[in-house]
Order: sequence, then structure tokens, then C-alpha cells
Amino acid sequence: MQPPPESGALKLDQTIQDLKEEVLQFNSDASALEQNSLYPSYSRTSVFLGVRLSGLLIKEFSVTFDGGAPEKFTFDEIESLAFLQNKGLRRVMRVNLEPGQHKIRAEFIAQFADAKPDALPITGNLEAIFDKNYNNTDLGLMLVRTGFRAEPSLTLEQTRSAR
Repeated sequence: MQPPPESGALKLDQTIQDLKEEVLQFNSDASALEQNSLYPSYSRTSVFLGVRLSGLLIKEFSVTFDGGAPEKFTFDEIESLAFLQNKGLRRVMRVNLEPGQHKIRAEFIAQFADAKPDALPITGNLEAIFDKNYNNTDLGLMLVRTGFRAEPSLTLEQTRSAR
């Protein structure tokens, strides 16, 4: 007795789905391998940006390491609002830095969502020295307010992977 024609089509569909899953897994593994090759753990440094002020919309942001050329980022309104969701944190860049002491400079331009159209934007910057060891290093640049009436400012939080 021959199986119904639908079962052959079902088996083909399952085989195609299995192949799709294998391709997705292969792509994921290849991407991870590429990232590990481009950014080895001893030099990998990731920079994250977070906004910890309700209603503050980040417009522009730039980061410079050791006096080099700045990496500039511009955010539209939707991207700015995403930072406000659940204390959003976003990786804005990944760079290779040799182990040792480094200088970071970051600048921002922002505006409160309820600001009048003719209000001047809020600007600020941060300069700091940090030590990069031989493990992955994550730098969190957080837009915060240090006091009740203080202007928004950047703070630096550093975490390193333990081996």
C-alpha cells in the first residue's frame, strides 16, 4: 500500500524546515566566530549607552579613545524613545584596545521630550581614564542626573569578564 501523497509533501516540508534550522544555526555560529576573530577577548571593548532620565531624548552621541577620531552616532525619535524603555541599554560600538590604560571622551546632545521647540539642547561630555585588562571589557556610559536640580551628565561604569 502506498502512503497518501500528502505524507510525501509533509515529509518534504519537515526536511526543508530542518535544513532551515541548520542554516540558521550555521549562520549564528559563523557570526560568532567572525566576531571572535575580529575582536579577540584580550582586546575586545564594548561601549554601551544608557539613558536613566525619564523623558530625555538622546539626539547625538560621540566617543573617542586616546585622542583618536570620534565615532559619531545620531538617533531619531524612535531610537531615542527605545532608550527610555525599561532603562534601555544599547551597545553602540565594539573596538579593539590593547591591555593598559586608555582615555575615553564622550559627548552628547539631548532634549527633554516636553521641551519647548525653541529650547536649547542639553549638551555634556565626559573624560575618563580606565584600565583595560586581558579580558573582555564593557564600558557603560549612562546619562544620569547626579542631583535634584543638576543638569544631565554622563557617568562611566566598567565591567570586565572574569576568566
